[in-house]
Amino acid sequence: MKNNYSTFINLTKKIFWVISAILIYLIFNSQDFQVYSDNKSFLDNNNEGNDQVIREAKFFSSDSKNRPFTLTATSAHKKKSENMYNLMFPSGNLISKNGGYFNIKSEKGTFDQSNEKAHLFDNVVLNDQDGYVFKTESIFINLNSEKVYSNEKISGSGERGNIFAQGFEIIDNGNEVRFLGKTKLVILNK
Repeated sequence: MKNNYSTFINLTKKIFWVISAILIYLIFNSQDFQVYSDNKSFLDNNNEGNDQVIREAKFFSSDSKNRPFTLTATSAHKKKSENMYNLMFPSGNLISKNGGYFNIKSEKGTFDQSNEKAHLFDNVVLNDQDGYVFKTESIFINLNSEKVYSNEKISGSGERGNIFAQGFEIIDNGNEVRFLGKTKLVILNK
């Protein structure tokens, strides 16, 4: 009986050594694969070969008054012959010289890098440093002419109240916001 037990223990040790060797091989082999897949996902080509897909795309620019503007997206599809990008889950921010900012995000968008124009759409959310949040379905941004506007319905809320309008435009470097069309303003009394 002692001999059978010793044989069982020796066989079990050998099986555990083989399993350990296989696991170590898989661990090191999967890390190599992960590094390769991360590098490959940075710049992919689609099946047609006409578009480029850039993962985790980042665009840096400034407006006409040298205020920095950053636009990021989880992916950007670019036609090789154009400087236009179709963006998935874009977000961006514009920082003013006095430290104020506007943040914006949406589910989809386009960016014309040559003309520095962006069109964000599908669940657009715009907020600023004062805590105001505006929601709309579409917004246009032109960094050259410093225009930000929308002809879609917009709702906004903040500590001073709520606003609903049929469109808006931001002018005078963000110092003035004009609401267009039928507008409803609710001022909170605090």
